[in-house]
Amino acid sequence: MSRQWNILGYACMALCVVSTYAQPSAPHPRILGGENATEGQVPFYGDIYYKSNISNYCGGSLIADEWFLTTASCLMNYGEGNSSTTIPIPADEMAIDLGNANGKSPHRFGIAEVIRHEQYKATGEMEFAENDIALIRLDKKVKLTDNINVVKIYCGKLQVNDSMTVAGKGMVDLFKETFADTLQVVTLAVTEPAVCQSLVDTYEDPNGPLICIGSQDGRGPCIGDSGGPMYTLNANNQSVLVGLASQLVSADPALVICAGKGSANRYTHVYHYIDWISKNTGIPKEQFLDSTQESGQTSTNIVESSIESPQANDQRSTNSTESSNNNPSEN
Repeated sequence: MSRQWNILGYACMALCVVSTYAQPSAPHPRILGGENATEGQVPFYGDIYYKSNISNYCGGSLIADEWFLTTASCLMNYGEGNSSTTIPIPADEMAIDLGNANGKSPHRFGIAEVIRHEQYKATGEMEFAENDIALIRLDKKVKLTDNINVVKIYCGKLQVNDSMTVAGKGMVDLFKETFADTLQVVTLAVTEPAVCQSLVDTYEDPNGPLICIGSQDGRGPCIGDSGGPMYTLNANNQSVLVGLASQLVSADPALVICAGKGSANRYTHVYHYIDWISKNTGIPKEQFLDSTQESGQTSTNIVESSIESPQANDQRSTNSTESSNNNPSEN
């Protein structure tokens, strides 16, 4: 059985588990192995600000002028230590910071409404989080600028080795327990299904509810990057949203590895939930989708992957709790 870690990594948990993480083979000063985002590179990125002493570190994406998309796990308080108790964080205990990707003073917005997926399920921080997606309605509409803007949702068919960029302001040094002041980005690739099937029993391919992205050469998301976007470029070289950082999984049952060999990153596939997003925002789904793509169109944005396939004798568990035929977007 693989061990799983919710990437949001509450600080109290982070301090407890940091000794169980493995550093990459060479030091990396960023996301891990990433680089500083340039001004306006990811204008849809936002931080979730927690007013109380809840040690969450999460991001998300602006998908409409008053709607922010993140993971449901970012909006839950898992308690201290290894507690499996999950308590929703009240809306008035949070805010959304936009336009501060480069360490500038944020534009802070209150939260008028929080909508977690009705079938979101997670029994603890080490357990598989099903339907890990949530909507936040801001208390006022956002004035869009070059540095604060919405992102369209990618609706094309995903292929192995498709190039994806992930963004976050999580930990840049596990042992020093430091977080990024400037938004970090790193480019990875969609992983071969066989790799993720050895880590996630129910995983089939990247066009279901989950997308599997393998950490490569010491590069990948870590504690505090949960909820943050995974995006690619469309035919017009514009960023389009593909996924939301949900969990890190590792083949080693005794070790969770950030950006290390044998680990992979589970991202919630946003397009899989487009009907749910449309239903709960009251906005036609066509307004969210990237107009340069037709539904089911294959991406041509492909890079060479450095992820190795599992050994032939790897066994897939049959003790599954998730049905791969269930499409939450129809709920």
